[in-house]
Amino acid sequence: MLAGSPQREDSLMWRDFQFVRRTNPWLQNDNAAGLAQFNRDNISVAQLYAKRDEGGFSDYYQSPESFQAGAQVEAFYRLSSRTVAFGSMSYDNFSGKDMAGSAFVDPTRRPFDIVEDSLTNTGRKHRDTYRIVGGIGTRIWHNVTAGLRLDYTAANYAKYKDLRHKNNLLDLTFTAGLSAPIGKYVVVGANYFYRRNTESIRFSTYGKNDKTYKSLIAYGAFIGQVEGFGSSGLTDKTWEQPFAEDYNGAAVQLEVKPTARLSLFNNFRMAHRSGYYGRKSPNTITFTRHQSNDYQYDGRVSLQTDNALHILAGSIDVENLENYFKTYRTLTNESGAAYYEYYDDVKSANKVWITWQVAYTADLAIRHELPLWTLSAGAEGMQRKQTAYVYPYYRRQNLRNINIYAAAKRHLQLSRGILSIALRADCLRGIHREPFTDLTFATPSDLQTSPAEMTDYLYREYDFLTAPRFSLRASAAYSFWLPQARMKCFAKISVANTKASELSEYTLGSHRTQLALALGVQF
Repeated sequence: MLAGSPQREDSLMWRDFQFVRRTNPWLQNDNAAGLAQFNRDNISVAQLYAKRDEGGFSDYYQSPESFQAGAQVEAFYRLSSRTVAFGSMSYDNFSGKDMAGSAFVDPTRRPFDIVEDSLTNTGRKHRDTYRIVGGIGTRIWHNVTAGLRLDYTAANYAKYKDLRHKNNLLDLTFTAGLSAPIGKYVVVGANYFYRRNTESIRFSTYGKNDKTYKSLIAYGAFIGQVEGFGSSGLTDKTWEQPFAEDYNGAAVQLEVKPTARLSLFNNFRMAHRSGYYGRKSPNTITFTRHQSNDYQYDGRVSLQTDNALHILAGSIDVENLENYFKTYRTLTNESGAAYYEYYDDVKSANKVWITWQVAYTADLAIRHELPLWTLSAGAEGMQRKQTAYVYPYYRRQNLRNINIYAAAKRHLQLSRGILSIALRADCLRGIHREPFTDLTFATPSDLQTSPAEMTDYLYREYDFLTAPRFSLRASAAYSFWLPQARMKCFAKISVANTKASELSEYTLGSHRTQLALALGVQF
C-alpha cells in the first residue's frame, strides 16, 4: 500500500491501461461483440505528447527533421450488466522540413505513386490527423453478444513549396459482428466490415511561374511516365483529383479455452479491395483502376497464473494487388462538349505485400493490474514484390527484411509514486538485398526509349527498407496520485536512436534520433 493512500488510490495506482487491454484478446479485435467479455473496472487514459525526429536516415517521402504533437484519450466503460463500450479520440499535428517525394499522405500501399521529379523543390509539409473510434458490445440472448464498431480518420496534408499539393483524406471503417459460446470451452465469432478510403489531391503553384514542374507517375519501383504540371493528366491544376477505394470483407474468430487459465485465440480475415484515381463522369477522366485480395491471420496462446501472464502471438498479412491504367480518346458531342471513350485497360503493376510477426510477452509479478516486470522478444518481417510494366520494358523488385527485438520494462514503487523504466533493442537487416532487375518482353526498337525513373528515391527507399541497422530506445515514466482530481497522473520521456550501415550515396545520413515527451492521466 502506498503511504497515506486509501484503497481507491492503491487500486488505481496499480492499474495499467495497456495491460488491461492485453489480458483479453477480444479487447484487441475489430469484432466489437467481444467487448461484452470485459470483466474489469472501467478504465480510461488521456495524454498529451510531443516528439522530434532528426537524421537523414529516412524514407523518400519522410522528413530529415520533423516535429509532432498531439492528444489522445481512450477508455473501456461498462454501461450496464449487458453492455460495454470502447471509445478513442486523437489529434496529431505533424510538420516536416525539406520534404518532397510522394504526393500521397501515405504511399506505402498505394497501387501507384505520384513523385516529384526533382530533388531541388523540397519544402515544408504539414499534416493534421483526426481519428475517432467507437465500439459497443452487448449481450442479446444468454451469452450471445452483438457489436458495432466505427473507425473514422480525417487528415489534411499540404506542401508549402512549388510544386504544391493539398490533400484531404477520409478513411472510414464500419464493422458489425456476433459472438457466441459453443459448449463450455469454445467461443466463436464472426463479423462483416466495410471500409471507404478517399484522398483528394490538388496540385498548384504560387503566383505566376515560368518554371516547368514535372512529376513521375511511378507504376512501381520508381519507373513509369513523367508528366508536366498543367491543365491535363494526373496532376491537372484545374481539378481536385480523387483517389477512392472500397474494402468489403469478413472475419471469423475461434477461441478455445481448455482451462480457465489457458486460451487459444484465432482470427481469420479476408477482404476485397477495389478503387480508382480520377473522376467518374462522362466529361471527366478516370485514369486508373485497381483491385486486390487481402488475407490476414492473427492468433495467440495465453497462459494466466496467479501472478503472471504469458502470451505467445503471431500474425501474417498477404495482399496481392493489380493496377491498370485506362486508355481513352477525347471526343466532342453535338453541343461542343468533350467526352471520353475508353478502350482496353493496360496493366501497369502487380504488387504483393507480405508482413508477419511472432512475439512472446511475459508479464511477471502482477500486482492488482500492473506487472512489476514486462519482458518481450520477437521477430517481424516484410516482403514486398513488385513488377512494373512499361511495354516492352518491365522492372521487378523483391525486397525482404527481418527485425529481431527484445524489450524489458520495470515498475518500481517509490514513497509517493511509481517509476517505470523501459528499454528496447532492435536489429534489422535485409535478406538477399537486390535493388531491382530490369527486363524486356521483346527487343526494343530504335525509336523506343527506356521508361522514366527516379534513381535517388529508388535507392533511398531501398536503403530504408533493407539496410542493416541497430536501434535502441529507452524511456522513463513517473506516475503519482493526484488526490484533488482522484486520478493517476504520469510524465514520460523517451529517446531512440537508429544507426544504419551499408548505405548508398543517395541516402542523406546513417542516423535517426527521436526525443519524445508525454503527460497524461489515468482514471
